[in-house]
Amino acid sequence: MSDTSIIEFNPKSHRYKRTDTGTYIPSVTTVLGLLNKPMLVYWAANCAGAAIVSRMEEWVEGFDSVPFEEIEEAILGVAKSAHRTVSDDAKEVGNLLHASVAHTLLGGDMSEHYGLDNIEASMAYDAFLEWMDTTMIERIVGIEKMLVMPNYSYVGTVDLIAVDEDGKAWIYDFKTTSRSDSNPLACYPEYLFQVAAYWRMAQHANADLSWGGAAVISCGKDGQYAETILPVELLDEYADAFELMVKFYPHMRASEKFLRDANKIEKQRIAALVEEEV
Repeated sequence: MSDTSIIEFNPKSHRYKRTDTGTYIPSVTTVLGLLNKPMLVYWAANCAGAAIVSRMEEWVEGFDSVPFEEIEEAILGVAKSAHRTVSDDAKEVGNLLHASVAHTLLGGDMSEHYGLDNIEASMAYDAFLEWMDTTMIERIVGIEKMLVMPNYSYVGTVDLIAVDEDGKAWIYDFKTTSRSDSNPLACYPEYLFQVAAYWRMAQHANADLSWGGAAVISCGKDGQYAETILPVELLDEYADAFELMVKFYPHMRASEKFLRDANKIEKQRIAALVEEEV
């Protein structure tokens, strides 16, 4: 069994490092960054559109007094950064929810959660409480528990490991994704691979437990929750697929480094040619 005590997590860079060797271990979410996420393109475009609309009245009023080039530059600036602003806000909501969930599961007062002054986080927490009312948890095994594979090939932190009334251990991962008409479960493919990876690591770390499945709990900012349950047979399949991504991951990073170095050399070559011509 791998020893998580020798793994150091840096929350700012979201990186895990072995303190005995100084080497970094790829996290589950980092490896999943390899996946294509087409919905992010539409999401970013919607963020840009919404940001432009919110400032449109201000820009229209300035058409008579401000050069169009300045307004154009402002519009492009807002559009380009809108998705980062929304993403930062979403991360804050997610962090508040996870802190509140951990606080509650550890026996804290449910009225003292961390999203009281954030409407979206507060609504997501209400969704979590609604889920809790419908879920039979007999025993908690781990909250925000770091897990790692025996060969240190990947690492991650799971939100909740709990045993149900039938004595089966389950993996639970909480998201702040809201439901929509096209996605009423508020779940995406990468979430399935994520919980499957946690499930496999948890099995190695808790071999004495009888294992059930895993579930993605989407706690929406509208106060509604959705639950996506994965049975054991799917988890095995998705975990196998995830481990193929783990094997591919260093090759992807190596190819990126190769291109960075090659582009640097090419820039130097072009600059040298320009200098010769001068």
